[in-house]
Amino acid sequence: MSRFKKGSTQLPAIKEEIDLGSHKLAALKEWLVNIVGNRTLGRRVKRNEVRAVVGMGWRCTWKETDDGARKPKARFFAKGFLDGRLVDTYVGMLSVVGLLQEMLVLCPSPSSTPPEVGATLPSVLPRVPEENPFKNIPDDKYEELRRMAAEYEPGDTYLVEIGLYGLPCAAQLFDHKLEGVCKELGFKRVDTAIAVKAPPEGGRAQAIVMNWIDDLLTGAPLKEHKALQETLNQRLGFGSVCVIGEGSERKFSGVDISRVSTGEIHLSQVS
Repeated sequence: MSRFKKGSTQLPAIKEEIDLGSHKLAALKEWLVNIVGNRTLGRRVKRNEVRAVVGMGWRCTWKETDDGARKPKARFFAKGFLDGRLVDTYVGMLSVVGLLQEMLVLCPSPSSTPPEVGATLPSVLPRVPEENPFKNIPDDKYEELRRMAAEYEPGDTYLVEIGLYGLPCAAQLFDHKLEGVCKELGFKRVDTAIAVKAPPEGGRAQAIVMNWIDDLLTGAPLKEHKALQETLNQRLGFGSVCVIGEGSERKFSGVDISRVSTGEIHLSQVS
């Protein structure tokens, strides 16, 4: 187990636990908030209306944190294409060269997905009760989600509008879009998943962006970082940001990052 506060371990749930209802509420929230509420799926489509079709399924796990507690997690994801057409999925392997930067920011974002892909819902979907079971969702919002959920029928196929867990080409499409935005801001890819902004005449880098699919690690002076973050928020929908300040720790792409001081950063893969 990692000693890093932001680390976690995902343990698979067993069938007996799921049958007893251990993930019932987690699955309902995933369906209502992340899929229905975000309009991940659009209109109902027929097979001949889309280029490819993916099946949908559930992955149920226990999220175990450093304090020993665990909570149920349910993810509704694309199991894979139901036809055999070739799809380019390669996005490269992350290099750790750029990790030794003074200012580091980690910010996850939503994924992108290709157009004209249909997703076939499983034969059983979470039952949406009339009474709101969630304390952190207002009753009026719950009623809205409940009405929206009624539009979807088990077993039918719907147009994929935004990112879905598991689409094989989503990572590459997002990486291509991110590279384009960084290029507009004056960054240049110097290695797989590493983009650097430097003076035209050469010299020390002014800023660096590293990415592992849709997780970003950036280092830049405050003014430069603010402009970068605002653009990423507007163009790619980034939102959550964590600053690794002195005395703080964070995990990024399997690497434990501990910032001792302004000029001293420890990297480890012990956890």
